[in-house]
Amino acid sequence: MAQPTSMTARAGDSGMSLLDRLCNLYESELAVYDEVRDLTRRQLEAVRRGAGIGELRGMLEQKRARLDRIARLEQQHAAVKILWESRRETAGLDQTRLQGLLREAGARIEEILGIEGEIDRALIAGAGLGA
Repeated sequence: MAQPTSMTARAGDSGMSLLDRLCNLYESELAVYDEVRDLTRRQLEAVRRGAGIGELRGMLEQKRARLDRIARLEQQHAAVKILWESRRETAGLDQTRLQGLLREAGARIEEILGIEGEIDRALIAGAGLGA
């Protein structure tokens, strides 16, 4: 009878553990989220200084390209994530790195959403629609 595969066993042909592959995915996504956050900050500054629609549209297109990149990363690694979620022997593994990356990604998304809220408020105030 075959021995069960542990989470530290090599996954795929990459020679990396499943946990390492998953962490690398989230590190890649986090780097792109950092780009989205920076673009969102620039967008807020542009709105506050009254930038034209062309400039703002360009920033939105850049953000959309980054979000599309994140979606492609997710698709490319869907099998790794499914395999990870299907495994039950994760209790003994040091998942500190993975948990930290997931927390960072969540925090980054929250930060982006907060800046987006500021952009909305600045647009409303600029249009004279504020209370």
